[in-house]
Amino acid sequence: MYDERDERASSARGTIIRLYQSRGIVPAPKGFACPSLGDCSENGVKPLHTGNWAFVGCDYGSARVEGLPAKVLFVGMDRGGYGTAATEAFPDAQKAFRSAFERPENAHMGGAALIVKQLVDEKDSRKFSSQCALTNAVKCTAQTGSMSTGATVMMIRRCGAHLSREIVELAPDLIVTQGDHPTRTVKKLLAPVGAVVEFVGEKRGKATVSVARSVVVLATPHPARLPGLKWRRGILPAFLVDASRAARAELVQLLRNTST
Repeated sequence: MYDERDERASSARGTIIRLYQSRGIVPAPKGFACPSLGDCSENGVKPLHTGNWAFVGCDYGSARVEGLPAKVLFVGMDRGGYGTAATEAFPDAQKAFRSAFERPENAHMGGAALIVKQLVDEKDSRKFSSQCALTNAVKCTAQTGSMSTGATVMMIRRCGAHLSREIVELAPDLIVTQGDHPTRTVKKLLAPVGAVVEFVGEKRGKATVSVARSVVVLATPHPARLPGLKWRRGILPAFLVDASRAARAELVQLLRNTST
């Protein structure tokens, strides 16, 4: 269904589009110009689906946390090995992610939406879906025909340079990482990382909260691999609720300090 928010221009969206164009990572089935493509395609990796757009809500930066404006960025792993994202135009990617926040159809976006509800003042998914951003630590994926992606150390390292620029341009106050390698990459990019508070689940799963370079980092497991996540029923595991509340408290303190 058409929604004008998917094509609405904003300064943050314009910045990301220009960044992707300048770095040659505009998603395209042919003519993909990322200078790292050759390196990432080596070592027997299957052919790659080349690139995918980030999601930047048209109201990115307008989320409120205890009434204070905040920029919230999710960093996921990748878009899976099906390859549909490799041909999406920018508005198509915005629609796909916005709709997934509002009406989740998988554990990844279901978990992300539940975390947003813990973090921001707005509880209406139709509103908070436009207030945050989501990018992936790895832009290209192997053509596996499944959600498995086969991201290599080389791919993670090379894409880290793109992610670094995205973080600079989007200037988030809070980053939520989803999965092990996004967490490692973000913490490396933001080093040094301050004191880490750990929250451990009863069965399996761990989340941490830390502050690095005046950015709160909430590191979470990938929702699709998280026991106890009942996203269809709106239930987060208790340890993730506690971690989200701790991240919110850190964020409020940070925002208050920077606003004075």
